[in-house]
Amino acid sequence: MFARDPDVPLRRDTTSRFLPWLIGLMVYLAALLVAGAIALDGAADRWDRAITGTVTVQVPAASEAAEAGRRVEALLDLLRQTPGVAAATAVPPEGLAKLLEPWLGPGAASAGLPLPGLIDVRVEERSRIDFAALSAKLAEAVPGTAVDTHELWAGRIVALARSLQALAALIVGLVAGAAVAAVVLSARAGLSVHREAIELLHLIGAEDSYIAGQFGRQALDLALVGGFLGLFGALATLLFLSWMARGIGGSLLPELTLTAWQWAGLLALPLVAGAVAAVSAWLTVVRTLGRMT
Repeated sequence: MFARDPDVPLRRDTTSRFLPWLIGLMVYLAALLVAGAIALDGAADRWDRAITGTVTVQVPAASEAAEAGRRVEALLDLLRQTPGVAAATAVPPEGLAKLLEPWLGPGAASAGLPLPGLIDVRVEERSRIDFAALSAKLAEAVPGTAVDTHELWAGRIVALARSLQALAALIVGLVAGAAVAAVVLSARAGLSVHREAIELLHLIGAEDSYIAGQFGRQALDLALVGGFLGLFGALATLLFLSWMARGIGGSLLPELTLTAWQWAGLLALPLVAGAVAAVSAWLTVVRTLGRMT
């Protein structure tokens, strides 16, 4: 479909001068959005797995430390005897004080405030624990005991991650539409500039598909150049962000760990951009010439 030596002098055409930069910018944005969506997908899965198998039991505060210890031990005995509970561990006072430090300050543990006790419970995989019955059983042993399965919080976090992924997919679609529009406008401008050369080719028997193939090849070359520039820029940005995030806790930020197929998809973005540009230019020229004849 493409001519090796173009009869239309498209390479000297100034109408497509900015096309590689536009395609490069769009590939850059698309690569960052795809990488972010992949990172969010992995983070959502990790959060879901980490929370699904854990339960927190809140023990009501006691005025005396000895009484608080007895309450916790009584609940630990009940939990360890419950089928489906893999482990139950009481959170030490210093651990609880560290959890409350962002809200109550560093002196919360030594201020004499009655702090509730916490018990971390790990549930066996594929276990079917009736948490309503378990909560009633624990509350009967120690009134005021609460069981938090984290389902509501986990559901909201995962729903937020999925919503952000959908938004990223929508933006990628808009970026792709903008790229197609840029290619179409460039092809139409090229047709106007080289109208005389195209009419001459028609006179000597050139078909519309032959002429359109030259525009398609030119769009492919320019889109590949801009696409790889945009991809390299996106990879450099991702490396910089990873370097900046090294000192931040891994649980706070999603990790960008890609499988081989995901890396292949990310690296194929310039090729996809080139194919889309070539097809868009070819179809635009064929339809425009068809209306002219």
